[in-house]
Amino acid sequence: MIDIGRWNDVLIMTYSEFGRRVGQNGSNGTDHGTAAPHFVTGGKVRGGLYGKQPDLNDLDYGDLKFHVDYRSMYSTVAKNWWNTSTDFLVKYPTINFLL
Repeated sequence: MIDIGRWNDVLIMTYSEFGRRVGQNGSNGTDHGTAAPHFVTGGKVRGGLYGKQPDLNDLDYGDLKFHVDYRSMYSTVAKNWWNTSTDFLVKYPTINFLL
C-alpha cells in the first residue's frame, strides 16, 4: 500500500469474540474469557496503547476486566473513518486512535 501511495486509505482492525482466562484449565491450556487485545493499523492510525493494563489480581470470576468496550472501537471507525452518524455513536464514545 505504501508503494502505490494508498497507505493513508487503509484501515485494518482486528476483532476476537473472546479473550482468554488467566488460569490454566485441566489440560494446561486456557479457556475462553472476556477481555482481549485488539489491533488497529493503517496510515492514519495514531499508534499507542489505549486503555489500561489488565490487573491479574483483580479478576471477575477468573476473567480479566476489560477497560475499553470493543463497541467504542467500532463507534470510532463508524464516525471518524466512514463519517456516519447513528444513535449507536452516542452510547459508545470514540477513542482517539485515528488522525
